[in-house]
Amino acid sequence: MKQIFKIITDITNITNEMVENEKYFDEAIPTFLDWYGEKNKSTLAGWGLYYDLPLLRKEFTEFGLDYNQYFVGGGFDIRALGVYWLAKKNISTSGISLERVLEKMNIKEDFKFHRALDDAKATALILQQILNEE
Repeated sequence: MKQIFKIITDITNITNEMVENEKYFDEAIPTFLDWYGEKNKSTLAGWGLYYDLPLLRKEFTEFGLDYNQYFVGGGFDIRALGVYWLAKKNISTSGISLERVLEKMNIKEDFKFHRALDDAKATALILQQILNEE
């Protein structure tokens, strides 16, 4: 049985009921890896990747997969860019969140935060905004 801990539900609003019919990592990762391919010269990027990347590596190890067969090195943490952008604009970096950076960048989209696709789209918009300003 999949178990979402209360603290995770408090942060993300993801409940046990929401994931009860979803695939486990070992069931879902082959589809992603088929799409992604072996060491395709891309860099993983994401919001808070400093936290997620070690978890991803742990899952690979736990399920007998070779992380290095697919990914090269670390990743690119867009959260760090968000901190940089806020500081550069003399905006407080305390309480930084994906939602707060989008707000300060005046990016007005209707995202459901802590949902993979929406978080990926929001993170991409932040990266685009920063790169377009440089």
